[in-house]
Amino acid sequence: MRLNRNIKHINMNKYFKNGILVVLIVFSFSITIAQKMSKELIYVGTFSERESEGIYVFELHRETRQLNLIQTIESKKSPTFLAIHPNGKYLFSVNREAVGSNKDWGSVTSFSINQNTGRLTVLNETTSYGTSPCHISIYPQGNWLFISHYETGNLVILPVTKSGKVGIASQNLQLTGSSIHPERQTHARTHSTIPSFDGRHLYVADLGIDKVMIYNFYPKNGTVQSAKQPWIEVTPGAGPRHFTIHPNSEYAFLAEEMTSTVNAFKVDPNDGSLTSYARLSTLPNDFEGYNSTADIHINTAGTTLYVSNRGLNSIAIFEINPGNGEIKFRKNVPSGGEFPRNFLLEPQGQFAFVANRNSDNVVLFEIDQSGNLTETATQVMVPSAVCIKYLEITQ
Repeated sequence: MRLNRNIKHINMNKYFKNGILVVLIVFSFSITIAQKMSKELIYVGTFSERESEGIYVFELHRETRQLNLIQTIESKKSPTFLAIHPNGKYLFSVNREAVGSNKDWGSVTSFSINQNTGRLTVLNETTSYGTSPCHISIYPQGNWLFISHYETGNLVILPVTKSGKVGIASQNLQLTGSSIHPERQTHARTHSTIPSFDGRHLYVADLGIDKVMIYNFYPKNGTVQSAKQPWIEVTPGAGPRHFTIHPNSEYAFLAEEMTSTVNAFKVDPNDGSLTSYARLSTLPNDFEGYNSTADIHINTAGTTLYVSNRGLNSIAIFEINPGNGEIKFRKNVPSGGEFPRNFLLEPQGQFAFVANRNSDNVVLFEIDQSGNLTETATQVMVPSAVCIKYLEITQ
Protein backbone atom coordinates (compact mmCIF):
# COMPACT_ATOMS: atom_id res chain seq x y z
CA MET A 1 0.00 0.00 0.00
CA ARG A 2 2.84 2.40 0.73
CA LEU A 3 4.27 1.88 -2.75
CA ASN A 4 0.89 2.59 -4.41
CA ARG A 5 0.42 5.74 -2.34
CA ASN A 6 3.78 7.10 -3.45
CA ILE A 7 3.13 6.35 -7.12
CA LYS A 8 0.13 8.71 -7.16
CA HIS A 9 2.48 11.66 -6.72
CA ILE A 10 4.97 10.55 -9.40
CA ASN A 11 5.06 11.64 -13.03
CA MET A 12 4.49 8.19 -14.48
CA ASN A 13 5.75 8.95 -17.98
CA LYS A 14 9.01 10.37 -16.66
CA TYR A 15 9.78 7.35 -14.51
CA PHE A 16 8.69 4.83 -17.11
CA LYS A 17 11.09 6.44 -19.58
CA ASN A 18 13.98 6.09 -17.20
CA GLY A 19 13.04 2.61 -16.13
CA ILE A 20 13.12 3.70 -12.49
CA LEU A 21 9.57 2.62 -11.71
CA VAL A 22 10.34 -0.92 -12.78
CA VAL A 23 13.42 -0.95 -10.54
CA LEU A 24 11.37 0.47 -7.67
CA ILE A 25 8.72 -2.21 -7.99
CA VAL A 26 11.29 -5.01 -8.24
CA PHE A 27 13.16 -3.64 -5.21
CA SER A 28 9.94 -3.45 -3.17
CA PHE A 29 8.97 -6.96 -4.24
CA SER A 30 12.41 -8.26 -3.25
CA ILE A 31 12.09 -6.76 0.21
CA THR A 32 8.67 -8.38 0.63
CA ILE A 33 10.01 -11.78 -0.38
CA ALA A 34 12.97 -11.43 1.99
CA GLN A 35 10.64 -10.54 4.82
CA LYS A 36 8.45 -13.58 4.11
CA MET A 37 11.50 -15.86 4.19
CA SER A 38 12.72 -14.58 7.54
CA LYS A 39 12.17 -17.15 10.31
CA GLU A 40 12.33 -16.54 14.07
CA LEU A 41 13.26 -19.50 16.26
CA ILE A 42 13.10 -20.10 20.00
CA TYR A 43 15.23 -22.91 21.50
CA VAL A 44 14.48 -24.20 25.01
CA GLY A 45 16.83 -26.36 27.07
CA THR A 46 15.43 -28.58 29.83
CA PHE A 47 16.15 -30.95 32.66
CA SER A 48 15.30 -34.56 31.78
CA GLU A 49 12.35 -34.88 34.15
CA ARG A 50 8.56 -35.01 33.86
CA GLU A 51 8.83 -36.58 30.36
CA SER A 52 10.97 -33.83 28.85
CA GLU A 53 12.14 -34.72 25.35
CA GLY A 54 15.37 -32.72 25.43
CA ILE A 55 15.68 -29.46 23.48
CA TYR A 56 12.46 -27.90 22.19
CA VAL A 57 12.45 -25.83 19.00
CA PHE A 58 9.64 -23.35 18.33
CA GLU A 59 8.94 -20.95 15.50
CA LEU A 60 7.76 -17.53 16.61
CA HIS A 61 5.03 -15.88 14.54
CA ARG A 62 5.42 -12.31 15.69
CA GLU A 63 2.21 -10.81 14.31
CA THR A 64 -0.06 -13.45 15.83
CA ARG A 65 2.11 -13.98 18.94
CA GLN A 66 2.13 -17.72 18.36
CA LEU A 67 4.83 -20.27 19.19
CA ASN A 68 4.61 -23.39 17.05
CA LEU A 69 6.60 -26.47 18.02
CA ILE A 70 8.67 -27.70 15.08
CA GLN A 71 11.06 -30.16 16.75
CA THR A 72 12.16 -31.86 19.94
CA ILE A 73 15.61 -33.43 19.93
CA GLU A 74 17.32 -35.57 22.55
CA SER A 75 21.06 -36.22 22.52
CA LYS A 76 22.18 -36.53 26.14
CA LYS A 77 20.12 -36.20 29.33
CA SER A 78 19.35 -32.76 30.75
CA PRO A 79 20.53 -30.41 27.97
CA THR A 80 19.98 -27.54 30.36
CA PHE A 81 21.90 -24.53 29.09
CA LEU A 82 22.35 -23.47 25.47
CA ALA A 83 24.51 -21.15 23.38
CA ILE A 84 24.17 -20.17 19.71
CA HIS A 85 27.18 -19.49 17.49
CA PRO A 86 27.45 -15.85 16.27
CA ASN A 87 27.02 -17.04 12.67
CA GLY A 88 23.67 -18.66 13.53
CA LYS A 89 24.68 -22.02 12.06
CA TYR A 90 25.39 -23.97 15.24
CA LEU A 91 23.87 -24.51 18.69
CA PHE A 92 25.67 -25.97 21.71
CA SER A 93 24.23 -27.55 24.84
CA VAL A 94 25.71 -28.63 28.16
CA ASN A 95 24.27 -31.89 29.45
CA ARG A 96 24.35 -33.62 32.83
CA GLU A 97 24.88 -37.03 31.15
CA ALA A 98 28.43 -38.24 30.58
CA VAL A 99 30.32 -39.09 27.41
CA GLY A 100 33.29 -41.42 27.63
CA SER A 101 34.85 -43.20 30.58
CA ASN A 102 34.35 -40.66 33.38
CA LYS A 103 30.73 -41.21 34.37
CA ASP A 104 30.73 -38.32 36.87
CA TRP A 105 31.40 -35.66 34.24
CA GLY A 106 28.85 -33.95 32.05
CA SER A 107 29.04 -33.42 28.31
CA VAL A 108 28.77 -30.85 25.53
CA THR A 109 26.82 -31.40 22.32
CA SER A 110 27.19 -29.47 19.07
CA PHE A 111 24.24 -29.19 16.66
CA SER A 112 23.99 -27.81 13.17
CA ILE A 113 21.02 -25.49 12.59
CA ASN A 114 19.14 -26.00 9.34
CA GLN A 115 19.14 -22.59 7.67
CA ASN A 116 15.73 -23.19 6.09
CA THR A 117 13.79 -24.72 8.98
CA GLY A 118 15.78 -24.05 12.16
CA ARG A 119 15.78 -27.76 13.01
CA LEU A 120 18.78 -29.26 14.83
CA THR A 121 21.08 -32.13 13.85
CA VAL A 122 23.77 -33.52 16.16
CA LEU A 123 27.33 -32.86 14.93
CA ASN A 124 29.38 -34.28 17.79
CA GLU A 125 29.54 -34.77 21.55
CA THR A 126 32.44 -34.53 23.98
CA THR A 127 33.06 -34.56 27.71
CA SER A 128 32.72 -31.31 29.65
CA TYR A 129 35.60 -32.26 32.03
CA GLY A 130 33.53 -31.57 35.15
CA THR A 131 30.39 -32.49 37.08
CA SER A 132 27.04 -30.71 36.66
CA PRO A 133 27.83 -28.26 33.85
CA CYS A 134 25.28 -25.48 34.45
CA HIS A 135 26.22 -22.71 32.00
CA ILE A 136 27.73 -22.35 28.54
CA SER A 137 28.79 -19.16 26.77
CA ILE A 138 30.70 -18.43 23.60
CA TYR A 139 33.59 -16.18 22.59
CA PRO A 140 32.41 -13.23 20.44
CA GLN A 141 34.20 -14.64 17.37
CA GLY A 142 32.60 -18.05 17.92
CA ASN A 143 35.72 -20.22 18.15
CA TRP A 144 35.77 -20.90 21.93
CA LEU A 145 33.22 -22.20 24.44
CA PHE A 146 33.27 -21.52 28.19
CA ILE A 147 31.73 -24.23 30.39
CA SER A 148 30.94 -23.59 34.09
CA HIS A 149 30.54 -26.55 36.45
CA TYR A 150 28.47 -26.23 39.61
CA GLU A 151 29.52 -29.38 41.47
CA THR A 152 33.24 -29.50 40.70
CA GLY A 153 33.72 -25.71 40.56
CA ASN A 154 35.84 -25.61 37.41
CA LEU A 155 35.88 -23.54 34.23
CA VAL A 156 36.62 -25.47 31.03
CA ILE A 157 37.51 -23.88 27.68
CA LEU A 158 36.74 -25.86 24.52
CA PRO A 159 37.59 -24.98 20.90
CA VAL A 160 34.98 -24.84 18.12
CA THR A 161 36.08 -25.86 14.62
CA LYS A 162 35.03 -24.07 11.44
CA SER A 163 32.56 -26.90 10.83
CA GLY A 164 30.93 -26.31 14.24
CA LYS A 165 32.29 -29.33 16.09
CA VAL A 166 33.63 -29.12 19.65
CA GLY A 167 37.22 -30.17 20.29
CA ILE A 168 39.46 -31.13 23.20
CA ALA A 169 39.76 -28.71 26.12
CA SER A 170 42.46 -26.07 25.87
CA GLN A 171 42.28 -25.34 29.61
CA ASN A 172 40.60 -26.79 32.69
CA LEU A 173 40.76 -24.21 35.46
CA GLN A 174 39.89 -25.34 38.99
CA LEU A 175 38.55 -22.62 41.31
CA THR A 176 39.16 -22.96 45.04
CA GLY A 177 37.82 -21.52 48.27
CA SER A 178 34.67 -21.46 50.41
CA SER A 179 32.31 -19.09 52.21
CA ILE A 180 29.86 -19.03 55.12
CA HIS A 181 26.93 -21.27 54.09
CA PRO A 182 27.48 -24.68 55.74
CA GLU A 183 26.08 -26.69 52.82
CA ARG A 184 26.24 -24.71 49.59
CA GLN A 185 29.50 -22.86 50.12
CA THR A 186 31.91 -25.53 51.32
CA HIS A 187 33.82 -25.35 48.02
CA ALA A 188 33.83 -23.54 44.69
CA ARG A 189 30.60 -23.73 42.67
CA THR A 190 31.22 -22.01 39.35
CA HIS A 191 27.86 -20.81 38.06
CA SER A 192 28.45 -18.73 34.92
CA THR A 193 31.19 -17.33 32.70
CA ILE A 194 30.59 -14.18 30.65
CA PRO A 195 33.11 -12.75 28.14
CA SER A 196 33.42 -8.99 27.69
CA PHE A 197 32.06 -7.71 24.38
CA ASP A 198 35.58 -7.42 22.97
CA GLY A 199 36.51 -10.87 24.31
CA ARG A 200 39.52 -9.62 26.27
CA HIS A 201 38.17 -10.54 29.70
CA LEU A 202 36.12 -13.30 31.32
CA TYR A 203 33.91 -12.79 34.37
CA VAL A 204 33.29 -15.98 36.33
CA ALA A 205 30.55 -15.86 38.99
CA ASP A 206 31.16 -18.48 41.67
CA LEU A 207 28.38 -19.12 44.18
CA GLY A 208 30.52 -21.21 46.52
CA ILE A 209 33.31 -18.71 47.18
CA ASP A 210 31.30 -15.45 46.94
CA LYS A 211 33.56 -14.01 44.26
CA VAL A 212 33.44 -12.86 40.67
CA MET A 213 36.75 -13.98 39.20
CA ILE A 214 38.29 -11.79 36.47
CA TYR A 215 40.57 -13.25 33.81
CA ASN A 216 42.43 -12.05 30.75
CA PHE A 217 41.55 -14.31 27.82
CA TYR A 218 44.03 -15.25 25.09
CA PRO A 219 42.15 -16.43 21.99
CA LYS A 220 45.22 -17.70 20.12
CA ASN A 221 45.51 -20.71 22.41
CA GLY A 222 42.25 -20.56 24.41
CA THR A 223 43.74 -19.94 27.83
CA VAL A 224 43.26 -17.46 30.68
CA GLN A 225 45.40 -15.74 33.27
CA SER A 226 44.29 -13.74 36.28
CA ALA A 227 43.61 -10.10 35.42
CA LYS A 228 45.20 -7.14 37.20
CA GLN A 229 42.28 -7.39 39.65
CA PRO A 230 41.94 -11.19 39.94
CA TRP A 231 38.55 -11.10 41.67
CA ILE A 232 36.01 -9.01 43.50
CA GLU A 233 34.48 -10.42 46.67
CA VAL A 234 30.81 -9.86 47.46
CA THR A 235 28.86 -9.94 50.73
CA PRO A 236 29.41 -13.30 52.48
CA GLY A 237 26.54 -15.68 51.76
CA ALA A 238 25.32 -13.72 48.71
CA GLY A 239 26.00 -16.53 46.22
CA PRO A 240 26.99 -15.02 42.81
CA ARG A 241 25.01 -16.67 40.02
CA HIS A 242 24.59 -14.84 36.70
CA PHE A 243 26.43 -11.76 35.44
CA THR A 244 25.56 -9.32 32.65
CA ILE A 245 27.38 -6.37 31.09
CA HIS A 246 25.70 -3.08 30.15
CA PRO A 247 25.59 -2.33 26.39
CA ASN A 248 27.96 0.63 26.92
CA SER A 249 30.49 -1.69 28.65
CA GLU A 250 30.86 0.79 31.53
CA TYR A 251 28.69 -1.11 34.04
CA ALA A 252 27.90 -4.70 34.95
CA PHE A 253 25.31 -6.35 37.17
CA LEU A 254 25.34 -9.55 39.21
CA ALA A 255 22.39 -11.65 40.36
CA GLU A 256 23.20 -12.81 43.89
CA GLU A 257 21.16 -15.98 44.27
CA MET A 258 21.12 -16.62 48.02
CA THR A 259 20.36 -13.07 49.21
CA SER A 260 18.00 -12.13 46.33
CA THR A 261 20.04 -9.04 45.52
CA VAL A 262 21.55 -7.26 42.53
CA ASN A 263 25.10 -5.98 42.77
CA ALA A 264 26.07 -3.13 40.41
CA PHE A 265 29.67 -2.58 39.29
CA LYS A 266 31.65 0.01 37.39
CA VAL A 267 33.89 -1.61 34.76
CA ASP A 268 37.36 -0.36 33.92
CA PRO A 269 37.56 -0.58 30.10
CA ASN A 270 41.34 -1.01 30.12
CA ASP A 271 41.92 -3.89 32.52
CA GLY A 272 38.36 -5.16 33.12
CA SER A 273 38.43 -4.52 36.86
CA LEU A 274 35.18 -4.09 38.83
CA THR A 275 34.11 -1.64 41.53
CA SER A 276 30.82 -2.19 43.35
CA TYR A 277 28.70 0.96 43.72
CA ALA A 278 25.18 -0.26 44.54
CA ARG A 279 23.37 -3.31 45.91
CA LEU A 280 19.58 -3.62 45.84
CA SER A 281 17.02 -6.23 46.83
CA THR A 282 14.84 -7.85 44.18
CA LEU A 283 12.02 -8.42 46.68
CA PRO A 284 9.18 -6.33 48.14
CA ASN A 285 9.82 -5.10 51.68
CA ASP A 286 7.00 -7.23 53.08
CA PHE A 287 7.97 -10.51 51.37
CA GLU A 288 8.39 -13.53 53.65
CA GLY A 289 9.40 -17.01 52.65
CA TYR A 290 11.93 -18.70 50.38
CA ASN A 291 13.33 -16.93 47.34
CA SER A 292 16.43 -17.13 45.17
CA THR A 293 17.35 -15.08 42.13
CA ALA A 294 18.36 -16.81 38.92
CA ASP A 295 18.71 -15.00 35.60
CA ILE A 296 19.58 -11.37 34.81
CA HIS A 297 19.41 -9.34 31.57
CA ILE A 298 19.48 -5.73 30.29
CA ASN A 299 17.44 -4.38 27.39
CA THR A 300 19.32 -3.27 24.26
CA ALA A 301 18.72 0.41 25.08
CA GLY A 302 20.52 -0.07 28.39
CA THR A 303 17.69 1.54 30.36
CA THR A 304 16.06 -1.44 32.09
CA LEU A 305 17.43 -4.36 34.12
CA TYR A 306 15.45 -7.56 34.75
CA VAL A 307 16.04 -10.33 37.33
CA SER A 308 14.05 -13.53 37.88
CA ASN A 309 12.85 -14.43 41.40
CA ARG A 310 12.25 -18.10 42.22
CA GLY A 311 9.89 -18.27 45.19
CA LEU A 312 8.18 -14.94 44.71
CA ASN A 313 7.87 -16.20 41.10
CA SER A 314 8.39 -12.86 39.44
CA ILE A 315 10.57 -10.76 37.19
CA ALA A 316 12.00 -7.82 39.12
CA ILE A 317 12.38 -4.66 37.02
CA PHE A 318 14.93 -1.91 37.68
CA GLU A 319 15.51 1.38 35.92
CA ILE A 320 19.07 2.14 34.78
CA ASN A 321 20.51 5.58 34.13
CA PRO A 322 22.98 4.84 31.29
CA GLY A 323 24.81 8.08 32.02
CA ASN A 324 25.94 7.22 35.55
CA GLY A 325 24.81 3.61 36.06
CA GLU A 326 22.36 4.47 38.83
CA ILE A 327 19.73 1.76 39.31
CA LYS A 328 16.32 2.09 40.89
CA PHE A 329 13.83 -0.65 41.73
CA ARG A 330 10.55 -0.24 39.83
CA LYS A 331 8.30 -3.26 40.34
CA ASN A 332 7.86 -7.03 40.32
CA VAL A 333 5.78 -8.70 37.61
CA PRO A 334 4.43 -12.26 38.14
CA SER A 335 6.32 -14.72 35.94
CA GLY A 336 3.24 -16.60 34.76
CA GLY A 337 4.33 -19.81 36.47
CA GLU A 338 6.49 -21.32 39.18
CA PHE A 339 10.27 -21.07 39.63
CA PRO A 340 11.32 -18.82 36.70
CA ARG A 341 14.79 -20.21 36.07
CA ASN A 342 15.69 -18.32 32.90
CA PHE A 343 14.24 -15.69 30.57
CA LEU A 344 15.00 -14.07 27.24
CA LEU A 345 14.66 -10.53 25.90
CA GLU A 346 14.46 -10.89 22.12
CA PRO A 347 16.61 -8.36 20.19
CA GLN A 348 13.75 -6.39 18.64
CA GLY A 349 12.65 -5.42 22.14
CA GLN A 350 9.00 -6.38 21.69
CA PHE A 351 8.83 -9.64 23.66
CA ALA A 352 10.24 -11.41 26.69
CA PHE A 353 10.05 -15.19 27.14
CA VAL A 354 10.07 -16.62 30.67
CA ALA A 355 10.92 -20.28 31.40
CA ASN A 356 9.11 -21.45 34.54
CA ARG A 357 10.77 -24.72 35.47
CA ASN A 358 8.40 -26.08 38.12
CA SER A 359 5.17 -25.31 36.22
CA ASP A 360 6.59 -26.61 32.92
CA ASN A 361 5.73 -23.58 30.82
CA VAL A 362 7.29 -20.82 28.74
CA VAL A 363 5.26 -17.62 28.87
CA LEU A 364 5.30 -14.76 26.36
CA PHE A 365 5.36 -11.18 27.71
CA GLU A 366 5.05 -7.93 25.80
CA ILE A 367 7.53 -5.14 26.59
CA ASP A 368 6.29 -1.54 26.40
CA GLN A 369 8.37 1.56 25.69
CA SER A 370 9.15 2.10 29.36
CA GLY A 371 10.42 -1.48 29.76
CA ASN A 372 7.45 -2.85 31.71
CA LEU A 373 6.22 -6.40 31.07
CA THR A 374 2.65 -7.48 30.34
CA GLU A 375 1.77 -11.16 30.21
CA THR A 376 0.07 -12.23 26.97
CA ALA A 377 -2.27 -15.17 26.40
CA THR A 378 0.56 -17.09 24.71
CA GLN A 379 2.33 -19.86 26.55
CA VAL A 380 3.67 -23.28 25.60
CA MET A 381 4.16 -26.33 27.77
CA VAL A 382 7.80 -27.40 28.11
CA PRO A 383 8.62 -29.89 30.90
CA SER A 384 11.27 -28.51 33.28
CA ALA A 385 12.17 -25.53 31.08
CA VAL A 386 15.59 -24.10 31.98
CA CYS A 387 17.13 -21.95 29.24
CA ILE A 388 15.81 -19.96 26.25
CA LYS A 389 17.73 -18.77 23.18
CA TYR A 390 16.58 -16.80 20.11
CA LEU A 391 17.70 -16.94 16.48
CA GLU A 392 16.48 -15.20 13.35
CA ILE A 393 17.22 -16.89 10.03
CA THR A 394 16.96 -14.80 6.86
CA GLN A 395 17.33 -16.63 3.56
